[in-house]
Amino acid sequence: MSLLIHGNVLAVVFGDKQKEAKILGIFNSVESIIVYRCSPNTKAQTVNFASKSFEGLCLAIGDGGNDINMI
Repeated sequence: MSLLIHGNVLAVVFGDKQKEAKILGIFNSVESIIVYRCSPNTKAQTVNFASKSFEGLCLAIGDGGNDINMI
């Protein structure tokens, strides 16, 4: 099972420890996570959060110069 999640959802989650714990539980229950329509700041936060908390492999793919913080 895969999770597709809009970047606006993650923007609301980050900074709220209860929401972060819930989303981490969801992240760890799926085989893959795809985040779309995400701001450069949320991209960086997502990679940072996933690489420190997620039990799986984290891969970040960008298409422009605004992806520097994510990479």
